[in-house]
Amino acid sequence: MLEKFNISYHGTISDYADKIVGNIDITAGRTFTDFGQGFYVTNNMNQAEKWALKKFNDYKEMNQMLFPTIIVLELDIEKLSRLNGQEFENPSTLWANFVYNCRRIGKRGGLYHQDDYVCGPLADGKIVPLLKRLESQRISFEQFHQGIMPYTEISNQLSLNTLQAIKCIKYMEVKRIDIK
Repeated sequence: MLEKFNISYHGTISDYADKIVGNIDITAGRTFTDFGQGFYVTNNMNQAEKWALKKFNDYKEMNQMLFPTIIVLELDIEKLSRLNGQEFENPSTLWANFVYNCRRIGKRGGLYHQDDYVCGPLADGKIVPLLKRLESQRISFEQFHQGIMPYTEISNQLSLNTLQAIKCIKYMEVKRIDIK
């Protein structure tokens, strides 16, 4: 699965794009995410564009000079594959358990794993209320798993979780997204 991420995309806003290209700071990322704190990319340009537009809409009122951007990256997949990582081909029970633990421990600022990278499906956007219901035992793990299933099969992500993984980025280019 990792080879699908040779060319990857990161959706963001203009203010962050320049900082990211200059120096990716993994600790700037949130811990309460599917695969823990890291720098997240996708191999799906449309998905990255959605992320960029969402971030733009979240911040545009605070800064009128912002615009949505996509960072296009080329990764050294051979080098990355020699690091410690996990790959989830599909949204299995193992994947759901991993996402659950990353979210549960990340909510308290902790890290669930020590992998350099993790790739796999993107959990559905309703994960936060489902996580709360699971933790309060109002739903079963099976119901949680069903609830976080991806919207589509093309929703995927790769989390670069260590400096060694970040060093596998060979090239980055920033592209502005035109607002329609």
